[in-house]
Amino acid sequence: DYNAKYEALAPVFDGTLPVIVSVEKAKDIELAIKFVQDEKLKAIFRGCAQGFKVADKIKQAGVPVIIDSLYTGPSEPEDGYDAPYRNVVALARAGVLIAFSSGDDPALGKDLPYHAAKAVAFGLPYEEAIKALTINPAKILAVDHRLGSLEAGKDADLFIATGDPLDMKTNVELLIINGKPIALSNWWEALYDKFKKRAE
Repeated sequence: DYNAKYEALAPVFDGTLPVIVSVEKAKDIELAIKFVQDEKLKAIFRGCAQGFKVADKIKQAGVPVIIDSLYTGPSEPEDGYDAPYRNVVALARAGVLIAFSSGDDPALGKDLPYHAAKAVAFGLPYEEAIKALTINPAKILAVDHRLGSLEAGKDADLFIATGDPLDMKTNVELLIINGKPIALSNWWEALYDKFKKRAE
């Protein structure tokens, strides 16, 4: 009998659609690598808090990693307080394709540059941090033919800022999505202007 759920999985089994596998501990990462290889699945790992312990194995398996929010502590106390940041550096050094994410809270997407900045402070090369915010996520999700870099023929999504995009003191002056300028006014600025006028 026809089963819509099983039908939706067909692209997964024929290797055209990747499966995102959430893994954290080193042993679980190794088991996940074995699983996707045995089942001949195209995979993306999400999380990988202890990826630094098996970074070479992840690279050898050719699995990209979406890093969870860096607003967290180490997976295990013995990993050290800086494990989340060292993890990013170790994965990048091993040659694993990485991208930053806001974890389970889409509202924290605004903080992605600060995740990248923290990783840079702990040794991630600046260019790799920028790639992990732009072209790498596009490559991981197979949309790099139209997103992730400034090239002719790609969607015109860009911003102009007052300084380094990884510096929290930087202000975005202009935002363009799909070739159209986007209004940057918001509720907080409206309140600021309102009470500034009253103070004057």
